[in-house]
Amino acid sequence: METIERKIISTDTGSYNVSVQRYSTKKELEKRIIKEVKHLVEKAVIPKDFFNDIMNNFYKVVEHSVRDKNLMEIKGLKLVTLLEIDFSNLYAMSERYMKVKSSLKPNKEQYSIYAETEKEINRLSMCEKIINHLKDIKELGHTIYPVNIQQAYNGMLIFDIRNSEIAPNPQWIKQ
Repeated sequence: METIERKIISTDTGSYNVSVQRYSTKKELEKRIIKEVKHLVEKAVIPKDFFNDIMNNFYKVVEHSVRDKNLMEIKGLKLVTLLEIDFSNLYAMSERYMKVKSSLKPNKEQYSIYAETEKEINRLSMCEKIINHLKDIKELGHTIYPVNIQQAYNGMLIFDIRNSEIAPNPQWIKQ
């Protein structure tokens, strides 16, 4: 039995780029938060689950850093006040981090639509041939209006505004 190779119909590059940006913001904030904690607390030992609850874990880091001197077992929140630690910058970064905390490393495959069956691959191939012929006609100096192409091919092709080009219509290919 012959396996059919998947072909990309389209990729939502806009959404992919937004996800990449959110993920890179998350990683940058993590670095900055760790740096800030180490700046605020000299003997900071940062646990792996620190980013699950940044502020409460920060208070635990403060408790841990002075555990030898903290004979009365004062809690981290109170220690921060007594030691006059200005954690306002850390708090602001933790608030920004909470907005991107759920971001996972994006995979371009998640933002792509594939032709997976023989019928879909044949439809994609047909669309690609039409697009190539339209490009040849355009090179000859003829003006091609995307709206007219969309109407003439009754939903087979669409005009991709982001790339300013005619592209296969994923919905038509997948139907």
